[in-house]
Amino acid sequence: MNIYPACSIKTLLECKPNQLVRVIGHNGFAGMFCLVAHMIDKSDQRALIVLGDGQPAFHVVENPESCPVLAFDEKPTLALDPIGSFEARAQHIYNAIGCVSRHKKRWLMRVQSYHGYRHQQASFDLESGRLIEHTEELQNVAFFGKWRITMPAADKLSPPIEVTSFEWKEPQTG
Repeated sequence: MNIYPACSIKTLLECKPNQLVRVIGHNGFAGMFCLVAHMIDKSDQRALIVLGDGQPAFHVVENPESCPVLAFDEKPTLALDPIGSFEARAQHIYNAIGCVSRHKKRWLMRVQSYHGYRHQQASFDLESGRLIEHTEELQNVAFFGKWRITMPAADKLSPPIEVTSFEWKEPQTG
């Protein structure tokens, strides 16, 4: 019997950068879809890029060898909406948690910490799968305010399965 999507239970430490996972054993995160992020200069730690609530957040897992996840074999796809909210110059979208920015040499997503009194910001490098310090590059950058993350369907004729989506909304004044 074919079972789709192909997945296995692993520890977070065994997962690849950008791998789509569903947490099964980490307090407060059980059942959540996340992307795996590696940490620069901290090979013994991982971060979860928590997908949900419309704003991606990160959570650093100090002991990833003790965090079981359901790891999906298929690579997820981030699909930008080229007609949706967009800025060619930093104005409003660039500062939004969840915006995706195209820099000359990389793609970044702005994320904030999942827990804590002060929401620390960081950047998730979408190509390398690394969580890096928040980047304030504002020259020659394009900012996208609408996207979705999907995984392939079981057959080529079906549409991809949407895991999450993001759409920047202009703040209400009043």
